[in-house]
Amino acid sequence: MTTIAKSLDTPEGFFDSIPSDPAENISWRMTFHEKVAKDEGMQRVYKELCWANIKILFNSAFWVYDADA
Repeated sequence: MTTIAKSLDTPEGFFDSIPSDPAENISWRMTFHEKVAKDEGMQRVYKELCWANIKILFNSAFWVYDADA
């Protein structure tokens, strides 16, 4: 939790903390969203970060189909 809370300080810090490896990203998402679901303050900060940098939303919540893969 401390690592997640610390990375929520700036959009750049949070974006950099999101793993790009698919397996690591899935594990990270499960842990992160479980914690966010229980903390309304964290939900507000997460929403603000997503508005500040749309890439955060895509890398932490959405799946994108890569037709070239």
